[in-house]
Amino acid sequence: MRVDIYAFAWALIVFFFSIENVPAYAKKNQVELLARTQIASPEIMLSGESVRWIIDNKTIKLAIWGNPHPPIYMGYDSKTYEGIGADYANILAKTLNKRVEVYHFTTLTEAKKGLDQGDVDALAFYTPTDLKADNYLTTQPYLLDYQVVVHKNNLDSQSLLNFKKSELAFVGDDETQRSLRSYFPEARLKPYLYFSEAMASLAYKATDAFWLNASTARFLIKQGVETQAKVMLQTLPATANVSFAVRSENRGLFQAIESTLTALPLADRIRIINNWGLDASFVVKKNPMMLNPDELAWIHQHPNVPVILPRAMHPLSFVDERGFTNGYAHSLLTLIAERTGIKFSHVTPAPGLHEGSLPEKQAQGVIASVIRQPQPEVGMRYSRSFAISPWVLVVDGRGGEFTSLAQMAGKTVTLTHDSGLYSSLKAHYPRVNFELTHNLTDAMLKVVRKQADAAISPQISADYLINKQFYNKLVITNALGIAPANFVMAVSSENPILLNILNKAMLDLSPKTMQQDLSPWQNYQAPPKVTVWDKYSRDLVKVAGLVILLLMFFFVRNRYLGRRLAERRRYEQQLEDQLRFIRTLIDDSPVALYVRDLRWKMLQCNNTYLQFFNTKLETVKDKSLAESGIISAASTKAFQRLYQKTLQSKAPLFTQLSMTTNDGKVSQVYHWSLPYRDHRGEINGIIGGFIDITEREQLLTELKQAKKVAEKAAVSKTIFLAQMSHEIRTPLNALIGLLELEHRQKSAPAKRAHNIAVAWQASQSLLALVGNILDMAKIESGTHNIKTKPISLRDAIQSQLTLFNHLAMQKQLTLSYHCDTTDNDILSDQTMFNQIVANLLSNAIKFTERGKVEVCLQQRDSRRQGLKHYILRVTDTGPGLTEYQQQAIFEPFVQVEDGRTNAEGTGLGLSICRQLANKLNGELTVESQPGVGASFIFDFYAESHCPENISDASVDPETNQRALNILVVDDNAPNRLVLCQQLEYIGHNAVAVEDAHQALIRWNLAKPPFDMVISDCNMPGMDGFELIKQLRNKEQEKKLPRRPMYGLTAMAEHEVVERGKAAGMTACLIKPLSLEALKAHLAVENLTDNAIPAKEGDVKTFFFSRMPNLSSSAIRDLSETLLVSNDQDIKQLQAAISSKNPQQTKDCAHRLLGTARMIKAEKLGHLCSDIERFSASEQWDIIESLLVSCIDEVRDIAFNLEREYEC
Repeated sequence: MRVDIYAFAWALIVFFFSIENVPAYAKKNQVELLARTQIASPEIMLSGESVRWIIDNKTIKLAIWGNPHPPIYMGYDSKTYEGIGADYANILAKTLNKRVEVYHFTTLTEAKKGLDQGDVDALAFYTPTDLKADNYLTTQPYLLDYQVVVHKNNLDSQSLLNFKKSELAFVGDDETQRSLRSYFPEARLKPYLYFSEAMASLAYKATDAFWLNASTARFLIKQGVETQAKVMLQTLPATANVSFAVRSENRGLFQAIESTLTALPLADRIRIINNWGLDASFVVKKNPMMLNPDELAWIHQHPNVPVILPRAMHPLSFVDERGFTNGYAHSLLTLIAERTGIKFSHVTPAPGLHEGSLPEKQAQGVIASVIRQPQPEVGMRYSRSFAISPWVLVVDGRGGEFTSLAQMAGKTVTLTHDSGLYSSLKAHYPRVNFELTHNLTDAMLKVVRKQADAAISPQISADYLINKQFYNKLVITNALGIAPANFVMAVSSENPILLNILNKAMLDLSPKTMQQDLSPWQNYQAPPKVTVWDKYSRDLVKVAGLVILLLMFFFVRNRYLGRRLAERRRYEQQLEDQLRFIRTLIDDSPVALYVRDLRWKMLQCNNTYLQFFNTKLETVKDKSLAESGIISAASTKAFQRLYQKTLQSKAPLFTQLSMTTNDGKVSQVYHWSLPYRDHRGEINGIIGGFIDITEREQLLTELKQAKKVAEKAAVSKTIFLAQMSHEIRTPLNALIGLLELEHRQKSAPAKRAHNIAVAWQASQSLLALVGNILDMAKIESGTHNIKTKPISLRDAIQSQLTLFNHLAMQKQLTLSYHCDTTDNDILSDQTMFNQIVANLLSNAIKFTERGKVEVCLQQRDSRRQGLKHYILRVTDTGPGLTEYQQQAIFEPFVQVEDGRTNAEGTGLGLSICRQLANKLNGELTVESQPGVGASFIFDFYAESHCPENISDASVDPETNQRALNILVVDDNAPNRLVLCQQLEYIGHNAVAVEDAHQALIRWNLAKPPFDMVISDCNMPGMDGFELIKQLRNKEQEKKLPRRPMYGLTAMAEHEVVERGKAAGMTACLIKPLSLEALKAHLAVENLTDNAIPAKEGDVKTFFFSRMPNLSSSAIRDLSETLLVSNDQDIKQLQAAISSKNPQQTKDCAHRLLGTARMIKAEKLGHLCSDIERFSASEQWDIIESLLVSCIDEVRDIAFNLEREYEC
């Protein structure tokens, strides 16, 4: 049997596609249930046994098996179960309200074993022949199926009966093959694994017929092989109904499934079947056509019925290009055969016999498609119509203008013999020349060849032929106003039973089914079989064959040469890529690389090598180190020794060496070298490279030096700690000893005053020691801020000389002072300046055993605009300093040797002085020679200041203070006692409480309110910060004037002070608090509040105490104006800050500053000045905090103005 190579190839493609899409299941694998048809759940009544089973079981487990069996089990995805069986399983799940789990088994035998062992509850699909055991209960079928044979059209009737010498394909196991062998003993059985594979082999002539069930055959034929095969019913056991199966003891589940299937409406069953491309015959019981006994007996007596299929009635019946009869009538006969069991055999009419007539010997036959005539041919009867189409006029699409027969007088119109229109049209249109043809193809060809002007055809045939054969050549212009063409089947008048059977079968087919079968033929391409051969056809075939052979030879040869050329180009490209990669790897490497031969000649080097020696490739190429001259002779000899050693060892050599280039640059390099060999394994040269590690060596040297410095600093700090132990214990010894004597009252009354003085001096020394350390910490942390105010240089230095004069006299030293300045008053930080002078004087007196100490202040010409230049020189006749000591004395915690190691001190004084000098826009240096003495020079710049005359209204705070009521809060009893006694000594009233809660109670009950609050910052429970914050809130709630509130702390860190300001503290007092410091703070607050009390009967407020010339009425008017002006100014300032407008903020603050200066409100003036200064840099966080203080200050001013105005 000849097999078409292209058909065979297509079969292989379909086979491999099926293999690819079929899952490789394990023995048991759970898959997902996927329903494609959604059906509403029917209402059912369950038996008691079914209800108990449903309650006892959470899920229904179904078993499926084997390869896909469409459309029952599709197998689109290895992880899903979909198809007709899946749709019914989904109905069970929804109706019984149970989750259905589906498990796939490899074979039916394994599935049955799983059912017997209880792994699953039911089999999802089966046919009665699948199960032969008696222990299964079978539900009613949900698919009425039967076995059929699909075969090619070229099999004759005799071959169809027993498949003699024919190859019959099937899908199944050995048991299926044995069963088929008994029915078709002479057929050659060919098993397949997949239905799609077997159907493809049939379609492309790899086999002759295919035995399978009708639903699968119908589904696969609809997928694309319908025009190449037909279905035939066989006499073997035809029943193949599909049902569920359960174990015999599981009657509860069986009754539940049976009730569900019984309650499912037929419409829903048909909907499921139609969704998968099947018709209602697969769910409706057999004999739906209601055939009577005579008709059934006729079918039994005439199993084979001959049929004549017209060869050119497109698309109802025609012969395609492969010689097969096709068309809608052919498909319709296939559907009738499936319903009736009749086997239709195609016969060819005898020569000279019309296709619309039956041979006498075949009176029991059928003509598949004819056009109904008004009077049928003698001895013929027509069936019911299976297609109706109007008659249309077809003209030449390239120039035809006719739309009706009335326009075609004198024109030629073609139509077929079997149309039955010739007589009537000739009578109505006598002037039209009508010409008859054998078929519609010939009629339309005449129009295309200009042999006729138009053709008359049924629309269905005209559309088909124009779309498939005469596209863009013919067009339909209009429909004729005559009765449409009715296509029917014709049988002998002697055979009315066959006619009834055909009519009942067509009535059984739904209009939807008939339309679905008609649609493919309306769009099917069927060109007419036109073969043109002339007397040279054989020669042309030979020439064409030879040309094809030559073309194939040259094609294969060119393909071979092209492949070799492409392969060569690919290898060349790969080689080039490798060379570029190696070149990039070498040239762009950060390591200097080079290659030398056995004579030390340079063969190759990279860019890093050339850049290191600052040379070009031409300078070193093919030259030795000595010839190129890029390094010194000594370095050249060192490298040659390395090369010799590398060749001798025949192994890589790594070393670190020093290399001097020709420009004298010395570099430290880490060098490596190794021998390279040729293809024989012999050494041909050296590959070398090096890394410049000069910078690394320098870093290592610096690291070692830094380590020495760190170790020295650690030693210095150790010495400092030891010195601090001595410095702290020395004053503590005197302090504790004397206080112990006083405590036990063991001292003599005459010495008591002296003892207390000594103890006080020791405490001051200890305080100064701690102060130095804290000053150093502040300077290092950057929190030691400058507080600029007017000072007199002459007076400041003179006051320090007065302090140290007694100490100089004790050591019999001459202390002299010389001042040569023209501008004596400057703006600077007096505390820092005094600290520098005091430290320099203290060191000079401390380290000078005899001789003198001179202090000299000189003014020099200044190079800085707006600043004055001064030089303060403190010179002693002490032991002097070496150069090393001159550098070391300014380091923290360092005390130099050579006569100064036994001196007391922390080693911080000069370090602090240098830091303070830098902050005061100056520089502190030393000039000294060992044994001669030392001269410390403070060279600084400062702004000159013109002192103002003090008003006569100024008041001495010491003499004008009034007694204040002060609330003291401290949890430490001794500290509380000391502070209260200090306040009482100064002349104020102190009320002491021991925690913050008592302080809140006393503050709330105080009438009048306390004038001042002093609170310890660190207390258990509520600390001092929170206390002051709450007191400030209460002040605002009661609209009281802002009173001074101080924090008392032993921690002098900047963070503590800032936290106090944030909480609302006026300032932080640092422990230990001396009487003078406390008196100074109280004096300032007393001046701010009520330092100058108003005279009785006078309306002047404290703001106008310095304006004696104003009358009472003028002061009253001015007070009212100030209240309104301040309120407006503060609101405008708030708005400017809220909008973050720097210029507007500066203007508002400056306007409020003018008011503050006028009424001598210094605190408000300072706040406004700060706002002006910070607005330039737009530091809004600081500005907002200053605004809060401004608002409080303005509120206090308004309160005092209103109070005194009312008086």
